[in-house]
Amino acid sequence: MKHLMICLVIMALPLMAEEISLGMVTGVKGNSLVLVDGLEVSIGRSIRYISENDQAVDATSITFPFTASLITDTEQPTNVRARTTLVKIHKFYDVVDGRLVERKSR
Repeated sequence: MKHLMICLVIMALPLMAEEISLGMVTGVKGNSLVLVDGLEVSIGRSIRYISENDQAVDATSITFPFTASLITDTEQPTNVRARTTLVKIHKFYDVVDGRLVERKSR
């Protein structure tokens, strides 16, 4: 029983996290972010992109690939349609000779 409780606590920790890492994002398909392994993460209708220092990023200036995480906000409205999904962009990358190279700051 003790091992079961420890396992449950460890598995529940990511659910309580305020920031959920997505890893490398390679594109957008409809209302989903496409991750490097082809997995699609549905992010809803209302999306807001922010930078590492919590500044707004214009969605039209975003280029792929980049590393990102989802920000969970407990103060969001309970109505799912009224919520805004926050995507924090950590680093942008360029593909040079088949390799990912971290892009210099803009």
